[in-house]
Amino acid sequence: MSFSVKAGTFKLGRESGRDVDKYLKWVAGVVCTQNYDGFIYNYALYKNGKTQLYEINPWNHDGTWGRNIRGRLMEYDYVPFTGYNTLTARLLHLTPFKRKYKDILSNILENDFNTQVQVPIIKDLFETIKPFMSFDSYITANPETLEKEKEVIFDFIEKRGSYIKEELTTFIK
Repeated sequence: MSFSVKAGTFKLGRESGRDVDKYLKWVAGVVCTQNYDGFIYNYALYKNGKTQLYEINPWNHDGTWGRNIRGRLMEYDYVPFTGYNTLTARLLHLTPFKRKYKDILSNILENDFNTQVQVPIIKDLFETIKPFMSFDSYITANPETLEKEKEVIFDFIEKRGSYIKEELTTFIK
């Protein structure tokens, strides 16, 4: 399958040398957590030696869970549910990949990105961090601030999940 663009032909699927399923899963994760700068940079594209397909290796997940890279609050719908880079736009222009992306996002919303699943995980992580906060001179937050931040994250998950679910209702029939 190919997709024509001004610069030439853009191949998709296995013949393109890209692992499209893995890529769409990455997009869905970045979209759910609203990793604002994750679409532009903070990842490497590499060729997997075993599969010979190009894959994404992300890093630096600051600017997520409802905050930007400077820690300021962002609206839950700031990052579009379709992402905002050229490769994603090209993939989501095609119905088979649109369907696949919708299935991936729907599955994540049902099984992973919801407060029922995330709240216990986040609470455990925060409890793990609390005893060590005083040892890091760069951390200025106190345990009370950490408690408030949990609520910010929980609220973000609720609003972001609802936003994505609503958008998916008209994305593809």
